[in-house]
Formats: sequence, C-alpha cells, structure tokens
Amino acid sequence: IDHRVFFGNPALPQIWDEVEEFLRATQYPHARGIPQRIQALALDSGGHHSDEVYAFAHRCRSIGVYAVKGVSHRERSIDQGSSNVEYRWNGRISRHGAKVWSVGTNLAKDRFQARLEVAVPGPGYVHLSQECSDEWFRQLASEMRAACRTATGNETRWVKVRTRNEVRDCLTYATW
Repeated sequence: IDHRVFFGNPALPQIWDEVEEFLRATQYPHARGIPQRIQALALDSGGHHSDEVYAFAHRCRSIGVYAVKGVSHRERSIDQGSSNVEYRWNGRISRHGAKVWSVGTNLAKDRFQARLEVAVPGPGYVHLSQECSDEWFRQLASEMRAACRTATGNETRWVKVRTRNEVRDCLTYATW
C-alpha cells in the first residue's frame, strides 16, 4: 500500500515522534471507501539502536507497534514467539520493558516468494505499484535461496546478493 522512509538519527526522539504522528494520523481508503489506519508496524530491533526501538515499541504498543528480531535458523514457524527485554532509555533501565517478537525469516521469505510467483490476480497474488522505484525493485530482488553448510549439515537459507535489502526485510516483517 505504501513505502515510507523516515530520514533522521534514530538516537534522537524527533524521528520517533514523526513516525508516531504518521501512524496515528495516516489513513488509507479501503475499496469500499472506508478509511483505514495502519493496524500494525514491525520495527527491526537488530542493529545499533535496539534500545530506541524497544522504547518506541513499548510506548506505542497500544497502536500496534511491535519490536521484532529476525531468526534464520532452527525455525519452527514464522511466529517464533516473544520475550521481554530490558532496555536503556533516557539514562534509565526499564527492566519490565518491551516485548520483542522473534520472526522466522527464512519461512516468511519463502511464503512471500510463493506469493510473488502467483501469476493470476486472486488469493495470494501480490499487487505491485507502478510508483515503486527501480531501487525498490532491486531491493525486492536482493536475496536468493542458497545452500549453506552449517554445523548440523547442509541447509538452504536466504542470502543477500546485494548490500541494500531494506525492502525485502520490510516485506518479510509485513508477512509476519
């Protein structure tokens, strides 16, 4: 439906306030003409700003904001469950803070890839906007299934074929 990029430093509260305002104010027209707001947002908590993601997810949990973390091995399902995490915000530790959800990324990517292969509009078919940029499509195609040797034997996993893959990650978490 939409792809938005919020530019700014995730260590500063201004960017999080901008995202929250977008979530609370934005509505999209349904085919029946009824406006709908965003029901859920999955924020990847991996990386350098985990505490900020946890704090934002905890603060905005009532409007459907979830902190997620991809898990790409020993997956049982796409929804791998959740756990509570401590985080540091404004110099204080929140010990009973945010909930982080584990996402089986290989399985989610498999499911989304299967939907991309549905050739006829109908259930499971993915509609792609003509407004998406060439870069968006390059990021969509940024990973492929490949054989990997692991400690327990050979497996296939989704691996990057280019550095930028934010679109693929966003679609994976949207599938979750």
